[in-house]
Amino acid sequence: RLISDPLSAICIKMKHMQEFKFSDDNLLPQKSEIHEINELTESFTKLQNAIISFSRYVPIQVVKNLMKSNQEASISVERRVLSIFFSDIKGFTTICESLNPNQILTLLTEYFDAMEEIVSNTNGTIIEYVGDAILAVWNAPEQIENHAEESIRCALQMQLKLAELRNKWIKDGFPEVYIRVGVNTSEVFHGNIGSHKRLKYGVLGDGVNLASRLEELNKRYGTELLVTDETYHNGAVSDIFLCRPVDIVVVKGKSIPTLLWEIVAEKEYATDLAIEICDIQNKAMQAFLNQEFKLACNMYSSANMLEIQHRQKYKDISLKYRFMYDTTTHIYERANLLVGSPKVSNWDGSEILDEKHF
Repeated sequence: RLISDPLSAICIKMKHMQEFKFSDDNLLPQKSEIHEINELTESFTKLQNAIISFSRYVPIQVVKNLMKSNQEASISVERRVLSIFFSDIKGFTTICESLNPNQILTLLTEYFDAMEEIVSNTNGTIIEYVGDAILAVWNAPEQIENHAEESIRCALQMQLKLAELRNKWIKDGFPEVYIRVGVNTSEVFHGNIGSHKRLKYGVLGDGVNLASRLEELNKRYGTELLVTDETYHNGAVSDIFLCRPVDIVVVKGKSIPTLLWEIVAEKEYATDLAIEICDIQNKAMQAFLNQEFKLACNMYSSANMLEIQHRQKYKDISLKYRFMYDTTTHIYERANLLVGSPKVSNWDGSEILDEKHF
């Protein structure tokens, strides 16, 4: 038993490691009279620590799948419809200028810890951190049915969590932190990409680029969460969430118009006034697309008056969502310029954007 017991304990730990189950129990032999057993125990501990560390650089589900496959990682991708999420901290460069390196690291670490937990709780996978930005996906590597809904729910929960953190950070002397989010649902490639010597798990395709553009477009409209029409019509998104269209554009590098939707809140938490505003703005967009520009302008003006009421009514009240104001200014101005114009055929209502950044 001097040999068999330690070997049995190591075998059990090896099986647990293969299933990616790590614990702090004392199953491993602490000290053996046999030198080779001690060497084996030490080697196993180093291997386990290396795998745990590796899983912090790579999405944990990718590591689990790799260990289960019993194969060496290789270049391989597959097509799948994913919900792709990009987020970015507003004015992060300015924030960095006001803090020292240790403060920046403290702020980012606490921010990423909180956001990662929400992504994980909504069955998402963080692909990478790019500076202060987060790229995450739903429906890969593991498939889930309601990926569009979960990605939006994640973004809304992030905004609420960030509101809590802001209060704490302000007390600690940090500046206010806000984020912008873009979500697109599209068929893209996901899998192992790179060279034969250096791989990463990632996603690529036009749909990924569009999600990134949406995050940028929030600057143009004063919004915090924009999604595409594909995301809006995926699953039960339009039934669960209060949404409003803010514009229809052709982003730089594309030729097909994209209808942009702002996600306001989960409907169960939305106030009657917010629902009324969004309903009018939905009808106004439909009138605009039907080239009924005078009607569209009247509707947008009515919604704007209600937004003023909403701002005054809830300025000192904490809501379970963040309601943004004046987000339809661009589409209203375009409709106003087109009042009196004759109807034309093959008109899609889109504005062609020549810039990537705003």
